[in-house]
Amino acid sequence: MKPTKHHSAASLKKNPGISSRITISVVREDACEVPADSPEKLYNYWHTVVAAQPSHESEKESLVVVLLDSRLRAFAWNLVSLGTVNETISHPREILRPVIVGGAYAFALMHNHPSGDPSPSHADEVLTHRIKEAAELMQLRLVDHVIVGTAAPGRSPYFSFREAGGI
Repeated sequence: MKPTKHHSAASLKKNPGISSRITISVVREDACEVPADSPEKLYNYWHTVVAAQPSHESEKESLVVVLLDSRLRAFAWNLVSLGTVNETISHPREILRPVIVGGAYAFALMHNHPSGDPSPSHADEVLTHRIKEAAELMQLRLVDHVIVGTAAPGRSPYFSFREAGGI
């Protein structure tokens, strides 16, 4: 088998005889069909699967899409964006791409707040609304957006947009 050679769009236009091959690698299939049908189970999934990865940087915000089957079991996940200590930026197309390519029945959006406070920011609320609208347009099921923090007296270690009525 020949090694794959990558060509720029310009070189493909100049040389129409060159064939291009698109490879998309978007999901991590180490989820093992974990039940993810509640915010608490998603929170536990974050700690047992996502945060357990050697490459996880807990001091930075990480935005993750969890792919779910028709029984709402996680079968894969994708790191969409790795941000800074207090924000991460993403566009709906980057969030929905792994859902479509992975053939998911539904998905959950998750990210962490390195400060430990899982309260949503205005930007979190805007992103959730945009993703909800885009998902509905494409007939994709967004089950929740969970923000992961740390437990504190009188405060849950996570915030669920579904529990709060935002989804």
